[in-house]
Amino acid sequence: FPTADIQQLRTLIRNAQREEAVQKPPKSSRELFKLIRELSELNTAAQENNDDIAD
Repeated sequence: FPTADIQQLRTLIRNAQREEAVQKPPKSSRELFKLIRELSELNTAAQENNDDIAD
């Protein structure tokens, strides 16, 4: 995902691992999942636009 904020992803991963280790609710895991899903949707939309332009 070239448009991803790498620092934000690393922070969410680190926080999710800490939350899991201390048995806290998975707040960062949920945020990480939402961010990855959004990036995936943006990537899919961009690929579809590129395919339309190429045709």
